[in-house]
Amino acid sequence: MKDKNEFSEIEKELFEHFEKKRKTDIPLSTQYTIQNAFNKKQTKRIKKSIPQIIMYIFSILVLTTGVVFAKDIVNMITSIFNNSTKSIDTAVENGYVQNVDMDFIYNNDIGIKVDYIMMNNSNLDISYVYSCNSGTIMDYIELNRYSIKDDRGNLLYQYDSENSSIENPLSVTSMKKYNDPIKLEEGILRQSILYTSDNFPPSKVLLINIDSLKINNEIVINGNWNFEITLDDKFIQRDNIIYQPVSNEHIIQSKITLSETTLKIFLELDVKCNDEIIFANKPILRNAVGETYNCIAWFSENLENSSTYNIEFDISKIYKNMDKLCLSIQIDENEIMDIELNT
Repeated sequence: MKDKNEFSEIEKELFEHFEKKRKTDIPLSTQYTIQNAFNKKQTKRIKKSIPQIIMYIFSILVLTTGVVFAKDIVNMITSIFNNSTKSIDTAVENGYVQNVDMDFIYNNDIGIKVDYIMMNNSNLDISYVYSCNSGTIMDYIELNRYSIKDDRGNLLYQYDSENSSIENPLSVTSMKKYNDPIKLEEGILRQSILYTSDNFPPSKVLLINIDSLKINNEIVINGNWNFEITLDDKFIQRDNIIYQPVSNEHIIQSKITLSETTLKIFLELDVKCNDEIIFANKPILRNAVGETYNCIAWFSENLENSSTYNIEFDISKIYKNMDKLCLSIQIDENEIMDIELNT
């Protein structure tokens, strides 16, 4: 039986071999072959990382077709969500993603489907694919009016381009990243949208109802594109890491959780904060070996006799050396508070 290190060396050699011989772009038919094979692997729940599965498929294709294209392998692995963060990429590479096996639903010659999805407490990442059957040149497309609900009736997100005052059900739910669609081929576009929330519920089914689209920034297409997507158990049975601060006299209460994609920190301290200082100085987080992580959101508020902090870091629980962390917060001009966090 091969150990993990041996398999990684094989991967490395294949990548180097592909890079040396790559001369042409990937034929579209070959891309589809790879993607279909990958989907079958995911469906059968083979316990390998996405890079390993891709390498396995490509090694077979090289033997049968002689086509070699290393850079495109990397692009394929990292382009499932074109809006992702480092921690989301890590989660996806380790299998925390769901391939949705569905056909296009067509209305008025426009087809829509979902091909990949990822969900936890903080993030909902959905990859949409659009198809145009008519002779219309489709260079750009966007969801114009739609909603996302779950099987328990929770309204997770709603959007109407003509009603900017529309209220989302969860006060902190938003479209965090909404990148331009990528053209896969003529008439086929792909786009991923990252939604964020303070606490997405552990939904079993997502119901996506799309009422209208906008093509090329001007043509509105009305329709009725409705999807019912059953989610994998891994998105329902969430097992976050819980941290406790170590004996800091200023902490009144805390809630610190680490998921596959985000570290969320809530603190209430018995000291007031300086908003200008906090805004100008990101909180810093280090692990036990001194590695630092990217703070993606931080907010503080003074109460009558205390202050609260809500802080998020782009971290995955899949990372190494996550048992002990140290958080540094600039309280005022003269004081930096260091808080040790243990699991």
